[in-house]
Amino acid sequence: MIKRTLAFIAVIWLIIAILAPSFIAPQIENRLHAYIEGPMAWQLRDKGIELQLEHYQRGYFSSQADLRVSIRPFSGQPTWYSTTLHARINHAPLLNSGINLVSASITNGKSDGSLAAYLPENHLRLQTRIAILGQIHQIIRIQPNRTTNLDSDGLTLGWHSHIRAPDRGNGEWLLGRQQWLQGRHSLNISRSSGTYRSDGETLRLSAAQLNLSRRDISTSAQQDITLYNLQGDLTRAEQKYNIEDISIKDKGTIGKTANQRLQHSTITLHRRDNGSLRNLEAQTSPTFDLPVAKALNGDRLYLSLQQEADGNRLIISSNREQTTHISGSLLFPLLFPPPYNIAQLNGTRGEFVLYGDFARDSGLLPLLTLALGKDRLPADGDGNYPLQIDVNGDEVRVNGKTLLMLH
Repeated sequence: MIKRTLAFIAVIWLIIAILAPSFIAPQIENRLHAYIEGPMAWQLRDKGIELQLEHYQRGYFSSQADLRVSIRPFSGQPTWYSTTLHARINHAPLLNSGINLVSASITNGKSDGSLAAYLPENHLRLQTRIAILGQIHQIIRIQPNRTTNLDSDGLTLGWHSHIRAPDRGNGEWLLGRQQWLQGRHSLNISRSSGTYRSDGETLRLSAAQLNLSRRDISTSAQQDITLYNLQGDLTRAEQKYNIEDISIKDKGTIGKTANQRLQHSTITLHRRDNGSLRNLEAQTSPTFDLPVAKALNGDRLYLSLQQEADGNRLIISSNREQTTHISGSLLFPLLFPPPYNIAQLNGTRGEFVLYGDFARDSGLLPLLTLALGKDRLPADGDGNYPLQIDVNGDEVRVNGKTLLMLH
């Protein structure tokens, strides 16, 4: 009896395995064409992602497809990434797609766009499974890359959604070790991981910890930054990050170490329709190790970077319990992004007000008086102390006196 039952199951299995592709194969081709030409593809175009089916060859147990993908999130900007995806689609359940309705293996051809320089040839490996009830499970791998200026261990993404709403779901990310070299500076990111999810409009990222290190190869000066509990909400128009704790350790050329800490930080970036940065806002509660900056420990520090006709204006204020301690702004004579080297700071100018009670109680007043001289630090009619800051060449001047040399 058992042998007959097993034989019957085997026959049913064989019939399903042989006949199923005759129903599934044309359905997949029709659905793919309908997707490329339908409303969901138009929604992707609105987000800067264009799909074009270049070739489709239907077989009985499997099919071949070539799909052109171009990513340019903002009009007026160059294409970020463009490539042709080569897909082998298995649609024979119980044979080549396992217990899934469909499985696919995808690789890429030659890539173009501004991001292509950071990616090796044939860098993409994608595995997709569509279950009988429509669940989609994907593993996306960006292969390691070794170039003169980049040493990357790659990136792995997992994505779980449903065939009815493939852009809505959740996943996991694993970033391998990364190292960039630019001139005498290196930037390192340690291996890290986290999760992400999307509702079709907003991408939400999270990471328990990120470790970054910036090093000056010529002097051995190094800055180590650790971010704890990072949460990000990203849309086309706005990117907002909440970071519970940021630890910054600066090691100078003589081995002296300074530690800074930023708690409960929020960073928000607003973009124009063409993708350019309109302004950046940030707030944090700092704990500084630097003697002059220690006076701000316990304050809530607010920063706003805004683009103006003649440069970028950085507005700064430091408050505690609704009392302002320092406020003012700096105007950098350049457009976004902020300066990458010291020479770009030439021409910076700004005005700040150090409020009287805070200046006296914090101990900043005697320090500034010693540095500037009493005649360069007069109080105004309200008992506050104006500070005029400008950068001339490599000199940083406060109220006309050079206090710092930039190198």
